[in-house]
Amino acid sequence: MRQTGRRTVVATMGGRAEYRVREHWIQALMLVESLRRFGGCHARDRVIVMTPGVAARRDGDIEARLEALGAEIVPFAIEEKSLAWDPAAKVAAAAGAEAAAGSARELVWMDCDTLVLRDLDAIALGGGEDVGCCPAYRVNVGSRMGEPPDEFWSLVYSACGVEEADVFPMRPCTADVQIRPYFNSGFVVVRPAAGLLQAWSDRCDAILADRPEQRVPMSRL
Repeated sequence: MRQTGRRTVVATMGGRAEYRVREHWIQALMLVESLRRFGGCHARDRVIVMTPGVAARRDGDIEARLEALGAEIVPFAIEEKSLAWDPAAKVAAAAGAEAAAGSARELVWMDCDTLVLRDLDAIALGGGEDVGCCPAYRVNVGSRMGEPPDEFWSLVYSACGVEEADVFPMRPCTADVQIRPYFNSGFVVVRPAAGLLQAWSDRCDAILADRPEQRVPMSRL
C-alpha cells in the first residue's frame, strides 16, 4: 500500500496489563480499518500500532490483518511491573511512537478504541503549533476553577513548574462548568521533532521516582 508519509497515526495497545487481550487488538483493527475507509486524503497515511514489548499477548490473526492494511506492529519498552499501573504503558507507548515516527511532520496519537469517520484535515497543526488537543469529555478527576487544586494537581503543577498565572479556564466536552486545563490524552496531535511525548514520559518518570507511592487514574496523566 502506498503511503503519503505526511503524518503517522498511532493506536496504542498499552494501558493496563489487561489491555493486551484480544478485545483491544480488535479495537486497533477497527481503528485502522476506519482510517483506511473514511480517512479521505489521509486514508493511506502511515500507521503504527504500539504494543508492550514484555510478555505481551499477541494475536497472530489480527496482526496479519493489520499488516495487510499497511499497519506496522511496533513494540515499546516497559517493565512488566509497570503494566499493573494505569498510566505507565500509555505514556511509554506515546514516547515510543514519537521515536518511531521518524521524520513525519505530524503524529496523531489515538487510543485504540477510536474510530475515524471523516478526513483528518480538521486536526492538522497550523504554522508555529507543536501540539493540538481537546478538553477531556467530562469533569471526572479534573480540577474545578474556583476551588483549590487537590494534592494530585498540586503535585503536577509543582513538578512541571506551572504557575497560577499559567492556568486558564476550559470546559469539558459534556459539562457546562469551568475547569483548569485537563486534556484528552487519547487523541493528541504533535510534531514529533518537538519531543513533547518523550518529555511527557520523562516528567512522569521523574514524578514517580520522587513519589513512588503516588498512584492515580490514567485519565489524570
